[in-house]
Amino acid sequence: MFDPYAILGVSRDASQQEIRAAYDQAKLKYDLDHVAHLGPELQEHFKAKALAMDRAYQMLTG
Repeated sequence: MFDPYAILGVSRDASQQEIRAAYDQAKLKYDLDHVAHLGPELQEHFKAKALAMDRAYQMLTG
């Protein structure tokens, strides 16, 4: 089950500002430019994480 709150690491009563801050922090953590030197498998892992973060953010902010 996809839980956007768990993906972003915020509580269910998080404000829009908290959600945005968690999303911004996650974007930095999973930025593909930062893992360009790693192998393809790790790059795919980070890409999947980044996509999950984007999906979670969209679900919570509509």
